[in-house]
Amino acid sequence: MNNRRKHLVYEQRIIIEQFIKNKLKFNDILNNMDVNKSTLYREIKKRRTKINNGTEICLKTNRYPFTCFNCKNKNYCKKIKYDYIAKNAQIDYNIKLKDSRRGVDATINEIEYLDKLLYERLAHKNQSIYHIYKTEKENIGFSLQTIYRYINNGYLKSIDNGHLLRQLSYKPRKKEKEINEFITDNATKIGRKYDNYKEYIKNNPNASVV
Repeated sequence: MNNRRKHLVYEQRIIIEQFIKNKLKFNDILNNMDVNKSTLYREIKKRRTKINNGTEICLKTNRYPFTCFNCKNKNYCKKIKYDYIAKNAQIDYNIKLKDSRRGVDATINEIEYLDKLLYERLAHKNQSIYHIYKTEKENIGFSLQTIYRYINNGYLKSIDNGHLLRQLSYKPRKKEKEINEFITDNATKIGRKYDNYKEYIKNNPNASVV
């Protein structure tokens, strides 16, 4: 059984920061920490800090060390730059932990990114949520069901159910047929009520009752 930790503590994040700055390989960090490979992978990539105002993603940051610390082009590159800072990573973890208890398993930056991405594709390109999810699955980091849940719960400020075209296409249910009220004074029942029967038996005790 794998008993390795899935949640890191601040001291471990400090170690990760130092190892990256010392240019250690991914397996070197993994062998010195009691964590899963996937846990360490997500920790660095998701909790790295953006350190500039760039908009274009550098493909080099999609693989270890997921930062620009050791990049030769760091000083003059205009693409998005990342660094892993233990203090910022711990703050991000605390926010995520707090939000998870309120039903949101994402950081503020992840929610804002998802909100902006969906709004641009839905409002300006008229794409469906499913299409956006399939084309941006690796960048989004959420399941399709989670995206719909965030929209329905109002976690995405720019998106509401009005942007979900399929949802608005459903036809309203037909109204249930109204049940006619039972008419107690129906003409066919005159003289044929139970009180009439008792009165008849009283007056005709020898009558044959079937």
